[in-house]
Amino acid sequence: MNKIITKDDFIKKVYELLNVKSIQSKTGEATYSRFQITKGVISFIRDKTDKPWEIDIDGLYDAYKSLDIITNLKQLKSYVNYKTYSPSFAILLFIGLYNREGKRHHDIKRVYAEQQF
Repeated sequence: MNKIITKDDFIKKVYELLNVKSIQSKTGEATYSRFQITKGVISFIRDKTDKPWEIDIDGLYDAYKSLDIITNLKQLKSYVNYKTYSPSFAILLFIGLYNREGKRHHDIKRVYAEQQF
């Protein structure tokens, strides 16, 4: 069974987004940048379209807690807004809680020890 990090620790990891220029989607076809976090919402731009997007941190954390494996990004549908499945997974990848195959990491100590940027 995977150990789940606390919501406070999850939020600390999400704040790492503020220290990067951009992150890539799982496929590398999209990039997301200009991250801001306000009132529990992650705001960012999808670079290809230059359009703003938002993801609720609570929903993203709920997805993390609930989904041991994400094999299809539509699994995120119950947790985040429509069309934010790809950036949601990109964030989970960036903060080190899932691998590219969609498996939640079992070694949480490793997640804390690695620097993502």
